[in-house]
Amino acid sequence: MARFCTACGTQVKEGTKFCSKCGAPLAEPASGQPQDARPDNGYGNSMNGDMNSAPGYNQQLQQGWFKRNFWTTEGRLNRWAYFTTSLKLGLITLVVLLILAVIGVFIGGEDGAVVLAGLGSIPFVVASYFVSARRLHDLDKTGWLSLIFLIPYVNVPWGIYLLFAKGTEGPNQYGPDPLQQLNNR
Repeated sequence: MARFCTACGTQVKEGTKFCSKCGAPLAEPASGQPQDARPDNGYGNSMNGDMNSAPGYNQQLQQGWFKRNFWTTEGRLNRWAYFTTSLKLGLITLVVLLILAVIGVFIGGEDGAVVLAGLGSIPFVVASYFVSARRLHDLDKTGWLSLIFLIPYVNVPWGIYLLFAKGTEGPNQYGPDPLQQLNNR
């Protein structure tokens, strides 16, 4: 009977101790008991052809990827996570607003583009404040301070501060230290 790696699902030869694709150690099947030909990779039996259980874009959407990354003020973001999350949000915003502006030009000319892109930017502005609030939580400060971004000339140094200030070590009132969580994995 065929054997499969329980980590990645690659078919392996009998007697092999490590997966040739991912390097994961292979457990020896109990004598007399056949190994399941459909390994469980943590997302259900995705190797059996069930596309809905395969990890990927649809699975991430179902698990609330956007909400978990951009639409919550709970928890903390360390410096690197703040930078990458802000970068992702900025790229998503750019693409969506360009699409809305093009649609707006076709619907109502320049005025239509401005109105549609302006309305479309509101959720992204709110999401950026949520991301900033989570970064402020890492500094053990209230998320309401993210409203400082509304003050001209103060917002640039404030953004630089958020990007480079070292977060609170250990748990604080907003949750566990995200760097300790990374080190414990």
